[in-house]
Amino acid sequence: MEKVPDFKEKLPFSPSSLAHFSPRSGNKIATALLRAYRTGGFEGASSAANRELNGLGSDLTFHPMLRHMLESVIRVANLAPLHENRRLELSLKESTLGLSKWLFFSHFSAFQFATWLDAKAAPLHAEGLPIVFQDVPAIPPVSDFYAALSSR
Repeated sequence: MEKVPDFKEKLPFSPSSLAHFSPRSGNKIATALLRAYRTGGFEGASSAANRELNGLGSDLTFHPMLRHMLESVIRVANLAPLHENRRLELSLKESTLGLSKWLFFSHFSAFQFATWLDAKAAPLHAEGLPIVFQDVPAIPPVSDFYAALSSR
């Protein structure tokens, strides 16, 4: 959360009209991600979450909490196999996959809240007030640690 910028009076871009807000269903998103995980594991879930994220488009006026949650799921799904590989490299006994699964699935209960919160904040965002937009940082899909490790 240290990457959250200082609060600014308004959005750093011209906001879209509230007429452009399209509500999302947190339950449908969670169901789609679960289905993708069941058929394609973490890789499938990451792909599905990326599709959901890309489906929000490039207009940042709306859905900041949902974006944040999807970015977090993508990161967890992308890092899960890397953590497990690192565990094997270090000859550690206990698998990391169980913990990664718990972290991954912990997001599912938050999707409904995220979409609800985004809908409540949408009129304020359309007026340029960045109440949720500035409260959650972007989450990169990969870790600098593993990028540096693989470049050795």
